[in-house]
Amino acid sequence: MPDVTRYLDWSLKLGETEVPFVAGSLAAGNDKRTEELQSGRKLAPDLIQVTGKKPFIKATILDPSVLTAWTAIGSEPATVTATWRTYLQDGGLGAAYKSISMAKGVIMPVQLSGSPTKAATLDILALAAFTTGSALTFGTTSATGGAVTKAFYPTTITVGSAVGNIVSVQNSWNYQVQDDDQLEPAYYYYDKYAMSGQAVVKDLAQVTAARLEDGSAEAVTLLFTDANGATTVTVSLGNCKIHAEISGGDGTLSWSQLSA
Repeated sequence: MPDVTRYLDWSLKLGETEVPFVAGSLAAGNDKRTEELQSGRKLAPDLIQVTGKKPFIKATILDPSVLTAWTAIGSEPATVTATWRTYLQDGGLGAAYKSISMAKGVIMPVQLSGSPTKAATLDILALAAFTTGSALTFGTTSATGGAVTKAFYPTTITVGSAVGNIVSVQNSWNYQVQDDDQLEPAYYYYDKYAMSGQAVVKDLAQVTAARLEDGSAEAVTLLFTDANGATTVTVSLGNCKIHAEISGGDGTLSWSQLSA
């Protein structure tokens, strides 16, 4: 019986940089708009028409500092490329590759999460823009494949000038993406943006009267450290409205970013 061809997630490149990611998270597709048309009262449509294309690549990456804001593709990073590689029925890796690349578009963070015992992950989404009639380039070029050399764990949160240890943290970005109803979008933009998050902390000194009663406006910064404490990365979330509460002996800080 011939070997059945199978592919596994292999490589994600932002520009020329290989970015380590969570296995099984690499995906490509098209979040397209469609319209169903039919004559009279038929039980099924006569025509399903694509009225808007929105090709994407998405992944969950293992460096929380790689992406913290809406970023144009075509400037920096120059491209986004996802690659899959075959693996063999009798074990080992194959020599065939499948790659999908976008040369223009936007890339944005979606959700960041982690704890001191669970490595931080960051979900990202890239939308491809159409340039010369095609938004994506399909190929069979080999790729090196990213390597995980460090994992980062959330350690502290700084709110204003107060620093507290983190039990867990999550942060979400929500961009209301617009493409002016283009069939093949040549550009994207957003007309509304929201960023919010929450951290559980042990130090109840973080739960102040201003944060619990009224909600204070303060800068929020997250610090992530590798397991050996040798390397740190900082994620600055800007000026946020902070709310605090106590439950089960822990403090919970919730925030929403304010307009700059």
